[in-house]
Amino acid sequence: MDDNLETLLAALRDHGCAVVERGGRAMAQCPAHADRTPSLAIRYDEDEGKILMHDFAGCDNAQILESLGLGWEVMFGESSPVRNPEPKFKPTYGHNNGFGMTLGEAIEKGLV
Repeated sequence: MDDNLETLLAALRDHGCAVVERGGRAMAQCPAHADRTPSLAIRYDEDEGKILMHDFAGCDNAQILESLGLGWEVMFGESSPVRNPEPKFKPTYGHNNGFGMTLGEAIEKGLV
């Protein structure tokens, strides 16, 4: 088991959340809302080297980590989630909008 996963599960238990572990996965009560039955699914993805967490009641990971006083480094092993700074594609529209630019250019300039 990953050290960060152990840290997360220990923080959940310290917070008073019930945690049930089965075969490298865990279900826990979510610390971000009043949870009677475990709604938080947690597992460590060895291929990606990160923790995957999903609350079936709808709380997002930022809310959950904040409730536990933990940062993103627990999930990703660094100070913030990995984000792709550039979009994978840029919208390209060939139609001129009447102002001397395409719709895609207007979107990029924040005019639309």
